[in-house]
Amino acid sequence: MLKRYPCHATAHPAVRAVRELQAEHGFAAAAVEAITVTATERMIERHNILEPADLMLAQYSIPFSVALGLCREARDPESWDETALADPQIRSLCRRVRLVRGGELSAVTIALTDGRRLERRAENGMLESGKLTDKFQRLTRAVLGERGATLYERLLGLEDERSLEWLG
Repeated sequence: MLKRYPCHATAHPAVRAVRELQAEHGFAAAAVEAITVTATERMIERHNILEPADLMLAQYSIPFSVALGLCREARDPESWDETALADPQIRSLCRRVRLVRGGELSAVTIALTDGRRLERRAENGMLESGKLTDKFQRLTRAVLGERGATLYERLLGLEDERSLEWLG
């Protein structure tokens, strides 16, 4: 399974749902009053980390991941750095995310300061095969730059290569 975001897989559906709602309705993170995420008991016990002390805990925190998803490009690994951990907007929003029992992760509700309530069923957050090119480029651009696109195309045809020595 390929992950869409560089955080724990349990956060992916909720992050995807809030990003889709934000794209659809055009609100800023500052306009969010509260977010409710339905989750399993186990997710609440293990991933309801409102004040992550380090980046590892932040990546395991559903509230932090959701908050980051509304403030930054959640697909980009460079968004998940020490500045995100210290970002007052992300930290404040993280404390306004509530995980509630609801069986399997099923819905995200966002209450906005203008009184609107937006809801989205939280679909699987995993990466579709068609999005693999974007993920590869995000992960390799710092090292490979423009060569990444050429390498990606060649890797797709790996089974047709006579030799793999070029991989070094």
